[in-house]
Amino acid sequence: MKLPRSIRWRIQLWHGLLLFAVVAGAGITIYRIQLTNLTRISDVELDARLLQLMGALRDNLGPPPRPGDPPPRPPELRPGEVPIQKRLDAEVGPFYFVMWGRRGAEVMRGGSAPRDVPYPTAPSRNPIHRRRGDWSEAYVFNPMGVCVLVGRPSAAKGAEIQAFGWQLFGLGAAVMVLGLSVGSRIAARAIRPIQEIGSAAARISGGNLSARIAVRETESELGQLAAVLNDMFSRLEEAFLHEARFSSDAAHELRTPVSVLLAQTQLALESRGTPEEMRETIMACRRAALRMHGLIESLLDLAMVEGRLEGLKKAPGDLAEIAQDGIEITRLLASERLITLTVDLQPAPCLVDGERILQVLLNLLTNAVKFSGPDSEIRVTTATANGHAVLKVRDSGQGIDAVHVPHLFERFYRVDSSRTRSTGGVGLGLAISRSIVVAHEGTIEVESRVGEGSTFTIKLPVR
Repeated sequence: MKLPRSIRWRIQLWHGLLLFAVVAGAGITIYRIQLTNLTRISDVELDARLLQLMGALRDNLGPPPRPGDPPPRPPELRPGEVPIQKRLDAEVGPFYFVMWGRRGAEVMRGGSAPRDVPYPTAPSRNPIHRRRGDWSEAYVFNPMGVCVLVGRPSAAKGAEIQAFGWQLFGLGAAVMVLGLSVGSRIAARAIRPIQEIGSAAARISGGNLSARIAVRETESELGQLAAVLNDMFSRLEEAFLHEARFSSDAAHELRTPVSVLLAQTQLALESRGTPEEMRETIMACRRAALRMHGLIESLLDLAMVEGRLEGLKKAPGDLAEIAQDGIEITRLLASERLITLTVDLQPAPCLVDGERILQVLLNLLTNAVKFSGPDSEIRVTTATANGHAVLKVRDSGQGIDAVHVPHLFERFYRVDSSRTRSTGGVGLGLAISRSIVVAHEGTIEVESRVGEGSTFTIKLPVR
């Protein structure tokens, strides 16, 4: 049997199996004890009736002989010649009886005795009990050889023990339901700290580095684990903040000398006294400075975005309206490259920071324009599906090899370094886009085939 993956349900399953074993064991034990008690009570009642009949028979036949007297001749009881029939019928009550003479001939019966009562084959002066089908019987032989048997149907006791069994089953079922309910609450309470740890880890993984686990019991094992994880999360947050500060500070420090370099190269190129052979070198330096300037600006943008994602200004919005704004901004760029923008904008309400999502869309559209050839098409669609507002940007460019797709959203990752260098990219645009989308509790995915183009899909929770 395959166990469920949830720890809570595993605890509940083992608790249920243990509780079932305990309840079943206790129920079977109690049932057998009750069955034994009822059997013993039935035997005692049979013995009591047997003694009553033996007493009635002794009163009719006279007292037993005294010591020293000659033994009396055992009477030979014959059917129809026993004057105590009415008294015995009165004594037997709800039981039945059968009496045999000393030679084994039946001389009397009463109380609806069955016809096929066999003659006892083991003479005894002490009561002997026997079970015969649906009958419980007890018999004894008196000193004169007369055998008296008393019996009763065991159906009454069977119905009684059956009723007790059903009562016991109902009680066991009630105990199981109550035990499972209490066990479920205990398991849920025991697993709650683990769920809180997982929830905090998920929030931190989603970009909320300030999230922490609420520690209620510092002395328990889970409390100690939560404290250790909180300390680790604090160190992790500090490391990320240190990295962001370093990127921002380094970019700021590099911005000034690069700006000076750009200004000086521009001045040198505009100066008439600059030799012609030096212009090629100055232009190469300027191109390198421009690339460095673009890299610095992207680093600053990334640091700014990651530093402010927790304070997104979310408001009710529509991806269709945001997409329309992005298309109007990039339409001129697309027309210059003879690229057609096709739209299918269905309402897609969501809770968004419109400026940030527009930044993501502009990045996707700009990339699509850069890497699509003339006379190609870029299609932008919005819709709602499965509880998400969906935006898709599909181009008909060269496509991306499957080897590169898993790494597209990594920082500084570039599919084709030479082609990216010619277009001015530094490999941070998609990383920034992914950070923004994740901060909106959404996802961004890409599907691409070489020679068929690429499709970027953004999914945000529906408002």
